[in-house]
Amino acid sequence: MKRLLSFSVLILLACSQILFAATPSLELTASRLEKLCSLEGLSGPSSFYPYSKKELFMNLPESSSVKTHSLHDAVSTRTEETHKAFSWSIPLKLSLEAYMNSDERYRWEDRLPLLDIPMNFDFGDLFVFRTGFVLKQRYKNVPYGDSFYTNLTGLNGDEFDFFWPYRGYLQVNAPHFSLTAGRIGMSMGPGKTGNLIISDNLNFFDGIVLKFFSRGFQFSTSVQFFSPETEMGTGKRTFEMLIAHRAEFVPFSKLRISLNETIMYCDESFDIRFLNPMVIYHQYFTADLTNSIIGLDFDLNIVKGLDLYGQVAMDQYQLSNENKETPNAFGYQLGLEYNIALDAGILSFWTEFTQTDPWMYHRDGVDYIVWYHYNFGYEKRFIGYPYGCDSQVWAIGAEFDSLSWLICNASLVYSRQGEVNIDSDFATEKNSADRTPTGTPENDLSFCLGAEAGPFWKYCKLYGGLQIHYTVNLDHVIGQKDINVQGSLGVAIEF
Repeated sequence: MKRLLSFSVLILLACSQILFAATPSLELTASRLEKLCSLEGLSGPSSFYPYSKKELFMNLPESSSVKTHSLHDAVSTRTEETHKAFSWSIPLKLSLEAYMNSDERYRWEDRLPLLDIPMNFDFGDLFVFRTGFVLKQRYKNVPYGDSFYTNLTGLNGDEFDFFWPYRGYLQVNAPHFSLTAGRIGMSMGPGKTGNLIISDNLNFFDGIVLKFFSRGFQFSTSVQFFSPETEMGTGKRTFEMLIAHRAEFVPFSKLRISLNETIMYCDESFDIRFLNPMVIYHQYFTADLTNSIIGLDFDLNIVKGLDLYGQVAMDQYQLSNENKETPNAFGYQLGLEYNIALDAGILSFWTEFTQTDPWMYHRDGVDYIVWYHYNFGYEKRFIGYPYGCDSQVWAIGAEFDSLSWLICNASLVYSRQGEVNIDSDFATEKNSADRTPTGTPENDLSFCLGAEAGPFWKYCKLYGGLQIHYTVNLDHVIGQKDINVQGSLGVAIEF
C-alpha cells in the first residue's frame, strides 16, 4: 500500500494523459468548437462523430470576441481547406509508460502502445485515407498488481496485439456531404460520462457513416457490423448489424435538437429494406430478429458560456393493451456545462446525472449488446451507456485547455449499479416492477485526474493519470468494500 501511495503522490506532482498528437485530432477540435460556440452564445456542433473538417468548419462562428480569438484561431486552423493536390504524413510515435493497477479492473484501451505509426494520405480535401501500425501488448495480457509495470512488460513475439489498425478508413468529403467507410471510432450524444444510444465503448466500429450537413439542419445515417452467431458458434444467424439515422435541427441559434433511431438486426439472410434511411425502423420490428431504440438529445445555450444538455432514450414502452409483464425500458441524462475564457486558455466546469432502467438494452430476442472481437477472443460490451443498464451515475468535472502545451482535467463520479447486468437473462429474470437500482446496489465513488503537457519541446509530451475507486457492496455483497488505485506516468516522442 505504501508503494501505491508514493506512486499516487508522484503522479499528482506530474501531468497526465488525455490525447497525444502533434496535430489536434478532429475529436479534440470538435470539443474546442463546442466551447467556442458556448462562449459566443450559440448551440454547439453535432455531437455525432466521426467528423470531417468541412462539417466542423460549417459550424465555426463567423467572428469571435477578443477573449475567444485564440480559441477561434485554434479551431479554424485545424478545419481550414487544404490547397495541396496531395499530401501525406507517416509520423513515428514512441511512448514509454509506467503504470500500476492494484487489481484486474484495468482498461486495456488506456495503455499507450510502445510504437504507433499512423499513416495519413490526403488527396486535397476530397479523399482522406487513414490507417497505421501499432505495437502494443495483447488485450487480456496486460499485467496488474501492487507493482509498477511498463508498456514493455511481457512484450515479446507471443504477446503482441495483431488486431490493428484500430482506425483504418476512407473518407470522401464535399461542401455539404461526407462518407466515412472502414474501421472508425463512433459516438452519438453530448454526454460526458457516456451516451445512451451509442458510446465509444468499443475500441472501433466496422461500417459506414453518411452525413449531409448545413448550418441549420443535418441528417446522418450509419451501418455498423459485428461478430454474428455463426462466427461465435452460438447459432445460425450469419450477420449482426446496427443501423442508425439521426436528424438534427437548429430552430434558433441557441438550440440544437437531435432525433435518433437505431435498430439492432440479426438474421440468417439479409433484408435490404433495412438499408433505407428514410423510413421508421420500428416498422420492421420483429422480436426475434430486431431491437430498436429511439431517442432525443439537445444542447441549449442559456447565456454565453453556460449550456444545458440532455438525452432521453426508449428501448421499450408498453401500451395499455399490451403485455403488462414486459417492463418499460428508458434512459435519461441531464447535464450543465460552464465555460470561461481566460488569458491562459479555456476553463470548463460540468455536472451530469444519468439513469438507465433495469432492463434497458435487454430484449427477449435481440439485446442491444454485442460481442467485441479482440485479438484472440470475444467480450460482451454495451453499445449504449458505458455503465450499462440498471445504473444511476452522478458526476462533476473540470477541464483546462491552454490551446497549446497543456490540457488537464479532473472528475468525481458516484455510481450505483443494480443487480441486472450485461449477462442477465431477459426471458427468465425480467420483472415489470423492477426499479433502478435493483437488489443490493454496488456503490462506487471514483476520483480521476488527467493531463497532458509539452512545455519543453512540441514533439515531446509528458503524461500520466490517477484514478482512485472506493467501492461498497462490491459484487453486490452487503458490506464488502474495496479500494482500487490506478495510475500512469510517461513520455511520448513524435518524429
